[in-house]
Amino acid sequence: MNLDSAYAPRQDVASELIDGEAIIIDLGTGMYFSLDGAAGRIWALLAELRSLNEILACLLAEYEVGAQVARDDLENLVTQLLAENLIVPAGEPRPSDRVASISVAAKIPYQPVRLVVYRDMGDLLALDPPAPGLSEIVWREGPSSERDEH
Repeated sequence: MNLDSAYAPRQDVASELIDGEAIIIDLGTGMYFSLDGAAGRIWALLAELRSLNEILACLLAEYEVGAQVARDDLENLVTQLLAENLIVPAGEPRPSDRVASISVAAKIPYQPVRLVVYRDMGDLLALDPPAPGLSEIVWREGPSSERDEH
């Protein structure tokens, strides 16, 4: 795997990072996924179009992990994300000098990264997928409470 390459989430993949955990839903298949800890951090960096080299540098700067373990975990996770069709090659990575400026007072304990797949709701969500942006719609209020009292 070329560490100079970058990947990005597919356009029909919705994700949210909550307390370091990435919750991912493939809106086409209805499958949902979870990435926790360092794996969630990797997802966030992929979404920023960072190269795999930059992501590896961030892992080494932020977590208590050896270079070979971090590289192997990163490559395995990217392979899994590609196999699940959650990410696509992003072309040129976004240039950044942020990796060099990372300063972490105490490194975070590292746990091996893993992609957790929840296949139990896939069929239901594929039949009735969540509608992105639905919460942004201003809904009309129903009948006023005065009318209901009469």
